[in-house]
This record gives sequence, C-alpha cells and structure tokens, in this order.
Amino acid sequence: MTTDIATEHEIRRLHDVEKWKRGTIVAELGVHADVVDRVLDSGAERPLVLAPRPTLVDPFEAYIDETLRAHPRLRATRLFDMIRIRGYDGGIAILRRHVAEVRPVSRGEVYLRIERLIGEQAQIDWAHVGSLAVTGGTRPLWVFVMVLAYSRAMWAELVFDLTVESLRRSLVRAARFFDGVTRQWLFDNPKTVVLARHGDAVRYHPGLLEIAGALRVQPRLCRPRRPTDKGGVERANRYLHDRFFAARVITSIEDGNRQLLEFIRDIANARPHPRLRDRTVAEVFAEEKERLLALPATLPETDLVAPASVDTTAFVRFGTNSYSVPPRYACGTVTLVASDSEVRMLDGADIIAKHERNWGKHQRIEDPEHRRELLEQKRAGRIPKMRDRLLAQVPGIDALYTRWVDVGRNVGLMTARTGKLLELYGAETLAKAVADVLARGLHDPGALALCCEQVRRAAGAPMPVTLELGAHVPDCDVIPHDLGKYVLPPERIMTIDIADGLRGIGLCSSREAILALITHATKGRLAPAQVVEHIVVLERRERDARNLASRTKKATLGAMKSLDRFDWSFPRAIDRPRYEQLLTLAFTEPGENVLLRGPSGVGKSTLAQNLGQHALENGRSVCFSSVNAALADLLKQESIPAVERRMKRYTTPDVLLLDELGYLPCDARSGDLLYSIISRRHERASTIITTNLAFKEWGSIFPGAACVVALVDRFTQHCHVLDIDGDSWRQRPEPDPAAPAIALRRKKTRRAT
Repeated sequence: MTTDIATEHEIRRLHDVEKWKRGTIVAELGVHADVVDRVLDSGAERPLVLAPRPTLVDPFEAYIDETLRAHPRLRATRLFDMIRIRGYDGGIAILRRHVAEVRPVSRGEVYLRIERLIGEQAQIDWAHVGSLAVTGGTRPLWVFVMVLAYSRAMWAELVFDLTVESLRRSLVRAARFFDGVTRQWLFDNPKTVVLARHGDAVRYHPGLLEIAGALRVQPRLCRPRRPTDKGGVERANRYLHDRFFAARVITSIEDGNRQLLEFIRDIANARPHPRLRDRTVAEVFAEEKERLLALPATLPETDLVAPASVDTTAFVRFGTNSYSVPPRYACGTVTLVASDSEVRMLDGADIIAKHERNWGKHQRIEDPEHRRELLEQKRAGRIPKMRDRLLAQVPGIDALYTRWVDVGRNVGLMTARTGKLLELYGAETLAKAVADVLARGLHDPGALALCCEQVRRAAGAPMPVTLELGAHVPDCDVIPHDLGKYVLPPERIMTIDIADGLRGIGLCSSREAILALITHATKGRLAPAQVVEHIVVLERRERDARNLASRTKKATLGAMKSLDRFDWSFPRAIDRPRYEQLLTLAFTEPGENVLLRGPSGVGKSTLAQNLGQHALENGRSVCFSSVNAALADLLKQESIPAVERRMKRYTTPDVLLLDELGYLPCDARSGDLLYSIISRRHERASTIITTNLAFKEWGSIFPGAACVVALVDRFTQHCHVLDIDGDSWRQRPEPDPAAPAIALRRKKTRRAT
C-alpha cells in the first residue's frame, strides 16, 4: 500500500529532529515497521512515480480522440460498439476512464446583454403552477405573466386555459393595469400566438393580430427553444415561483388572483431594480409609464362568439358543461358569447339566457325559470295521476316532495318509485314510513323502502307479494325440464360491439352517446321501430352539429362583437328596421346582394359579420374575407387552373362577405378578378360588401380596369343598400361621469335630429 507524502515527512521529522526511535514512530503513527524502514533508508524526497501500464485501449487512442473532436457529446457505449468492430477486445470500464480523460470540454455559450429602450418592449409567458380542485374533477392552473423589459414592472393573473380568448383577455387586462402598452410584445411560439413558422416567415393567430392592431402593438417572436431571448419574463416566472407560489395554498382562482395582485403591488414592484440599484421597480415604472402608448377610448372585445347547437333537453354544450336555454329553442341553434365569468346565449341581438360561467367539469347549469317553463309545458300535456294519488292517500308526503325539489332530485322518477311502494305496502304503511324518513332528515326512495319493510315486520304483516291467477289457469304440478336448450349455440352469440359496429358503418355519433341510447332502449324496452327512430334523431343531431362546426371554420369570420353589444344610438343615421329585416335572410333565397356603406369606424364590419353568423346558424355556407386579402389570394396562384380552383372558394358559398372595399387601391387585374367573382355569383348566391365609397367612386379603386361599370351593374341589379353615417366608434371621447344629464340631453337631441 502506498504511503502518502505527509506521513513520510512526519516519519523523517520525528526521526531526524525529535530523535525518536523507529519502534516509537511505529507505535505513535500506527504504520508498519517496514514502511518506517523504507522511508528512512531510501533517502528519497518523494515516492517514485510509476510509468502508466499499457492497456487494450492504447492502439485505438488516435481513433477515439479524433472521433471525440468531431463529436464531443458521443457516448462511451457508442464508441465501444465502434471500436469493437475494429478489433477491440477489452471491456467498457477502461474505455470509460479513457473517454473521461480525453473528452473535449464544451464551452458555454456567450451571451450579449441587451437593455431595451424605455417603453419599447413587454415580454409575455405562461407558467404551470399546479392544479386546482373544481366540481367534478381538477383543472391545471397556469399563471400569465407580462414584464416590461425596461422597468421590470410585472403583471400576472391565474388562468384555467391557454386558449386565444384567454390570451386576449389577459393582454387587455395587462394594458389596463399598466394604463398603456409598449411598442412590442415578445412571445414564445405557442399555437395561440403563431399558427405556422418557417425561419423568419411567421403566420400569427388572427385573434392576436386583432388585439395587437387595436392597441397599435407589434408582436414579436423568440427563436424556438431559446428562453434566453426573453430572460426578463423567465426570471419573473422563477421569482413568482420562489417568492409567491412556494408553500402557498390557493383555494380558488379568485382568491389566488387577489393575493397575486396584492403581492405584485406591495412586494414585486417595490423590490430594487436589478440594474438601477438605487431605485425601485415602481419608481422606474413611473418614469416608463409616461413613454407607453396611450390606450384607445374603447378597448377591444375579448369574449368568445360562436354558434352553438341546442340539444333536445334545451341545453347548450360548452366545454365539458351544459347550460340551459328556454325550452322553445330546443333542437335549434343560438349564438354563444362567453367570457371567463359569464356565458350568454343570443337569438340574433336578443339575450335569451345568461349564466355565471362554471369552471367545473361535467356540470349542468340550469336557470330555474327555464325549468319551470318546461314543467309547465309538460304539465299541460298530461295529468300526473300517481302524484295526485299519493298526495290524497299518504298524509305528510307533500313535505317529502318539497325536499326532493330542494335537493334537485328527479320528481317524476321519485313519484314512480314511491308509487310502487304504495302498491306493495299500502297507504297506511307508506304513511308511517314517510313520517319516519322525514324525522331522520332523509329523502332517498331506498331509505323509504327500507322503512316500509321495517314497519311491515313490526306489524307482522305478510310479505307484499301477491300472485293472482286467472280462472282459466289449472292447478297442477309443473315437471322441471332441461334448460340446456335455452343456451344459444356459439354461432348465434353476438361477438361484435354494437357501438363500434354502428360507427364502423358510418354513424358519426360518439361511442358514449350510442351506448347511452342502447342502455335507454334496453331499460325502457323500446320497440325496434322506436330504437331506429332514436338512432336517426341522435345521428341527425350529431351531423348537424358537425356540419355547423365545419361551416363555421370555413367561414373564417374571426373575432367579432355580438349584436347585443352594438350601440345603435351612436351612429347619426342607420336604418335599424331594414337591418333587422336582413337578419331574416330573405335576400339569400333569390341571390340578392347587400351593401353596407359608411365612413370608417361606424360598425360596417360588425354588422356584416353578424349577418354571416346568422346565415351559418340557419344552415347557409359562408365565406368572410377582406377584398384585398381575397384578391391577393387569387393573384398569388401560379397558373390559370390554380386560379380557377381557388376561385371556387369565393363563388360556391351561399353568402360571401367582402370587407373594406376601397381602403387600399388595386390594379386592373384585381378588378378583373373581382368582376369574375361577382359575375359568377350574379342571381345565384348573395354577396355582402362593406365600403366607404359611393358606386361612382369605385372606378378609383381599380384604375385602368374596363370592367368596373359591368361590375357595379351586376352587383346593384338586386341589391339592398344600408347607409350608415356617424363618427368613428374608436375615436369617441370617454363619457364624463360628472355630467350624466348633459350627455343624456345631447343623446336625445341627436336622436331627434
């Protein structure tokens, strides 16, 4: 065994300086006598360094070193396979030791620190912070974070989903919190931000572009898989994780957001600035706030607007939950408008149902008025004879009915099951059982049946089973016979799953819906014709819903404001009765056109989009596009056959909406393409155009195009013109809360004018 140098020096010191004997040194240091003799007799200052022994890896050192220089991260196991086929007979352990000694050390990436200009950029990101228990399950909990790159001021909120609607809401709320916006928003690359990316070519989500355009902000993207590009918000995520979320219990998203806002105001924005150490983040933000872009008078809408199908039970499915509507809208289509706190159902511009949004899973949210209206309709159709009989024969059961209604039990089912107990045990026994159940605070029919049995046993009454045979049935012994013949042979036993079989032959309904229908048919003992009828109804409803979803996707209406939020009193002149007549879609039958004309900002696009939405809900196919986008789409086609194929996108829909005609000039070829679209749709399908120009000014849009006169002639032959006059909604001044009476008088005067 080799002795370390310190021990050898100590042996020499004790012998030469302290004059200790060799035996004393052995006893004191606990070393072997041969070690002491070797050290004292050798006279060497340091032990000999032995030359390294040759190993089986030596012949392959040059190959291994060259391979590692070309591939520094190559594993030793892969090198082992590579040199084995070249004649290596050794083990992998010695190879690993050699690779550990000669592997090139990788150098870390060098970063350039960049300080953003004041008011230039805000960095945005999400972070997963856990999950939250909700009714019916759990939901993942995320935090949306925005950090101003110059001042490091932050704003954050907890959210349940990462949809584009959630992104739009958070961006608007952040802008309201900072009372302004920076010139850039820097994002990562999620699908809610960017739909497609190839190098520097980026296609942003239309919902994000709408918000960015309304707030005059330029969206920017980080490089993929490069979190260092947005280090400010990454550090903010880590700061919140370590300083706020650590060891904190969040019981609800409302309570969590309240605590988070207090933390941001009192702690996060009061911390020292990381670069300007003598100032706090709040002080630097006060300086940056003056350089932020001002917010428009009206912030853009962030609600989700989409068509929704109503099922046969007068419920609309949204997410995993169902929301009730009045029964008269069953099996129809309504417009769903949803925020993170409220869900509204619209029929045109009329609100027919409003609910608080439920973030639970698989919940049914029902308005008592809708339930009461449905019960009134059912009560008018049939008389509840069993309920009347129970109320007449069983004293005290009215209190049990009240309890059933309070806890939400199915009153019809409870009545049927209690009626069977009345038939079995009689009114007297059932009355005692009802009193016992009410005294115990129970309401379940199972508990009621158990109490009936206990009352019967206490009274010594016979079992409630009677068998009455007709006079034609003879009294004789029945000889048991072999039951084996009732067993079906293997070839007659069903070996396929019915739900999978129906879906295999083309049914679109989900497996769960088909299984639920089979269970209902089995329990209800439905006739074959009734089962087929139910399958037809289920399949028709599923196909209608899929058809509506497909047409809505192809329509590309984008985010829009619903009619119930359109201020009809703001324009100076608008023919509202005429627009409401257009909502009947009578103009689509003969293929008539609609022109919405007025200055910028009076709501032409909103009214056109709502016409398209109403057409979708009534079974029409719709296509929405700006005029310039549609013409650019056609112009980029590289051949005449390609143009003809793409032209069908604009000529086949029942309703074509062309927005913003006249906002940008076009060339003569663009005029020819627009004429081709209008000509092919003439008297066959309806076209809706929004513009700010009179017909005589359309020639200025397409200078040099000879077809403008023919285009106007065909479009106006069967055309409904709706003129709108007024100031831009986006430029309207903020109302003065101190003078409501003056504003009201001005509003009335404008209406009278």
